[in-house]
Amino acid sequence: SMFLDDSPDLSNAVICSPYLLFKHKDMFYKCPYALLFSNQTQLTDDLLSETLTQYTAMSSDNTLHHNSRVAVFLYSAQHFAGVVYENNQLLLHKTYHRYTVRAKQGTVQGIRDGKGNAPKSYGASLRRYNQIALFADIEKLLLSWADTLNGCSVIFHRTATHNRHVFEKLKEKLDNKKHKIRTIPFTTYRPTLKEAERVYKLLTKINKVFEKEFQNAVDAKNSRENVEPDPITKPSQQPKVNPKSKAVVSTQSTGEEKLVAEAQKLRMRQLTPRERCLLAAEARLAAQGGRGSTSGKCTNCETGLDGLVPFERLQFKYCSVVCVREHKDKL
Repeated sequence: SMFLDDSPDLSNAVICSPYLLFKHKDMFYKCPYALLFSNQTQLTDDLLSETLTQYTAMSSDNTLHHNSRVAVFLYSAQHFAGVVYENNQLLLHKTYHRYTVRAKQGTVQGIRDGKGNAPKSYGASLRRYNQIALFADIEKLLLSWADTLNGCSVIFHRTATHNRHVFEKLKEKLDNKKHKIRTIPFTTYRPTLKEAERVYKLLTKINKVFEKEFQNAVDAKNSRENVEPDPITKPSQQPKVNPKSKAVVSTQSTGEEKLVAEAQKLRMRQLTPRERCLLAAEARLAAQGGRGSTSGKCTNCETGLDGLVPFERLQFKYCSVVCVREHKDKL
C-alpha cells in the first residue's frame, strides 16, 4: 500500500510494495518506498539526486548507506523503542516498558474500558495508570530530543492510530514536519532496541540492482495492467433480467420448497428433546453409510429405507420418529 495523499508520477520507476525500483543516471536502485516519499506528488530527478547525495557507496555489499540523521520510533501497547542515527552511527536510543495489557487480553486497558463495563480491579487500575504514565514518558522523551530530531532528514514511526497524537507536541517544534514524519511501510515486531536497529537498516539502505531485476519488475507491472478480466465476469456480458419477472419466477420455483420447510419445522417443534436426539443419531448413522441398514419402505410415508436404520414398532418399520407417531395416531 502507498503512504501518500496523492499518488506520484512514477513513469520512471516501478513499485514492488513496499519497495521502489528506479533508474537514475544509467544506474538501477531499490529502496523502501517511504524513504523517498511523504506527500510528494512527483518523483523527479532532482528529488532522486538529493536523496542519493545522502548516501555513501559501499562496494563490499553493493549498497548505499545513509549519511544524514534519521530517527525511528516504535510504539505498540506496552512497549516503546526509539533510536536516532547519524552517519550510520547510533546517536541516541531509549526504550520503555510498562504493564498496560492484561495477560491473554490482547489490548491495552484504555481500549478495554472503551467497550463498556470497565473492570474495577486493582490490576485494571494499575494498567490505566501505567498507560497514562507510558504516554507521558514518551511525550517527554520526544520533547527532550526535539532539537536533535529537528536536524533529522526523516523520522520514521510505527504507531497505532489511536496513539499517534503522542507526536503532536513534537510537531510544533519541527521544521517541514509535513514531509519529515513518515510511517514504516512494512511489518515490525515488538518494540525493542534490537528491532529498532533492524528497522533502521532496512529503511535507510538503497540496494544497487542489476538491470535484469528492474526489467522483470517493469514486465510484471505491464502484464498486470494489460490483463483483461474473464468475459464471464464482465458486467456488460451478463444478461439483463427484469427484476419483476425474476421475482415471479423465483416465487414459483421456491413456493413448494418453502411449504415443505415450514411443515418440517412445525413437526420438529412438536417433538420432545429425546425424539430430536434420536433424529440426530439417525442422521449420523445415515451419513456413515447406514450401519445395520435394510431395504423396504416406511409404513407411514412409503419413503425408501435403503441406507437407513429403520425405527421398528410391532411389525412395522418407519423412516423417522415422526412417522412412528403419525402411524400410531392413525391406528
